Amino acid sequence: MHLYVRLPRLFVAELVGVTDTRNEVVGWYSSWIQAAFLVGGHWAAAFFGRIGDRIGRSRALCLTILTYAIFTGLAYFAERGGSY
Repeated sequence: MHLYVRLPRLFVAELVGVTDTRNEVVGWYSSWIQAAFLVGGHWAAAFFGRIGDRIGRSRALCLTILTYAIFTGLAYFAERGGSY
């Protein structure tokens, strides 16, 4: 979890095109990334917790792994904006 706190500033600075990670714009975007991470984790835990109550924990765990694998695979198709 600590990687998600430290790393966004580095890649946001690169995407914004600045070298200083203490830039105000970098901090603003990094804060939104952290907030999305926390809110997404909350909703995923609530959703898969309910699923686990209905179909069992091991099946729910399989669904979470499958969901993670699918979205990791879809990340392959994400393109970085700008020039390479």
